[in-house]
Amino acid sequence: MNILHINEQIGIKGGTEVYVLELQKLLPPQGVNTYWIGLRENEQGNFRLAFFGENTNEMEIAATAINTYLRNYLIEKKIDVIHIHNFFSPEILEYLFSLRPMICSPHTPWIVCPGRDKFWRKSENICNKSYGLHCFKHIYTEQCSNRHPMRVWKAWSNVEYVVKKAVPKYKAVMVMSDYVKNECIKGGISEEKLVLNPYFTMMPTSNDHATDGLKHILFVGRLITSKGVHFLISALVPLLKKDKNVVLDIVGDGDMKDKIQAQIAANGLEKQVILHGWKGRGEVEQMMRKAYIVAFPSIYPESFGIVGIEAMMCAKPVVAFDVGGVATWLKQGETGFLVENKNEKALSEAVEKLLNDEMLAKKMGENGQQLALAQYVPAVHIQKLIQIYQAAIAN
Repeated sequence: MNILHINEQIGIKGGTEVYVLELQKLLPPQGVNTYWIGLRENEQGNFRLAFFGENTNEMEIAATAINTYLRNYLIEKKIDVIHIHNFFSPEILEYLFSLRPMICSPHTPWIVCPGRDKFWRKSENICNKSYGLHCFKHIYTEQCSNRHPMRVWKAWSNVEYVVKKAVPKYKAVMVMSDYVKNECIKGGISEEKLVLNPYFTMMPTSNDHATDGLKHILFVGRLITSKGVHFLISALVPLLKKDKNVVLDIVGDGDMKDKIQAQIAANGLEKQVILHGWKGRGEVEQMMRKAYIVAFPSIYPESFGIVGIEAMMCAKPVVAFDVGGVATWLKQGETGFLVENKNEKALSEAVEKLLNDEMLAKKMGENGQQLALAQYVPAVHIQKLIQIYQAAIAN
């Protein structure tokens, strides 16, 4: 079986690219040859292509020649199924539908949201509306998408095309969380077309804990508004000031770094809130093992939240705001605590409860590890993915 993945890019820009990269390693041992094209339209209307593992240099192909190029590539590689990730060109998709069976993986709610992630950036609120004409208003008032008129229309038109024309032609739409599945249904996609196959983690299991006598609360992610680090720090200020043996480790970087540093300094917490910047995979694993609690304070609707299942694999309880797909893996009162979005008091109370009850923290961590081993390991995901591919070919 030969699978072609198509995404806008092959450079690692986020969770989508990490996922596709891991498939390049995991599918071949199962007898599945896998290829990955990065394909995106430029400002001139032509297309930029990059090929994972074949050619590190991008190439440009005129819009009039792209279909022929893709057809020849499918023939050369003997592709059986095309797997679409983040790719939005209606013209190319229509042509590909005529050539091979196709499935789609919306890694965010872009499939039913012109702004792609159901988040109003200006007010920092989650959009709970199904896409519709209101989007034209909210794109401007809530800044949930690029506001150039042509780009607004293109984003809207792409969603209309996918929901009304593309989805009926896909053999399956594979979603990674209950949240994305429910948003798709609200947006008009038939439940029969949707297949739930949650993400997995490559994080090795661990039951290690800190040996420095401190209780480490760990955050891993970008320092941007939607990740909610500023809410996390505000919630933890009373706890950190009360107990000098509690430390907040922040791994990541981003536009909010200066603001976060100022927030730390204003509260006199420079010795207890440590900004580590970005760390390599091995270093993150070490910090995850050392953590007492992992915090996941995103205030926008995360489609899933892989950091959460990484924490569970290391037997760490997780405390998070109840947004998006987090509830897919974080079981309230069993593997950690889900609290109301932006409720700093509830977040603080949940963390304090775990800090004061080591047996509870240990039990929740163990529960999370058992759940992760049962549901969020590569073997479970890959087995179901191959079944989806096989069904696409058979149908």
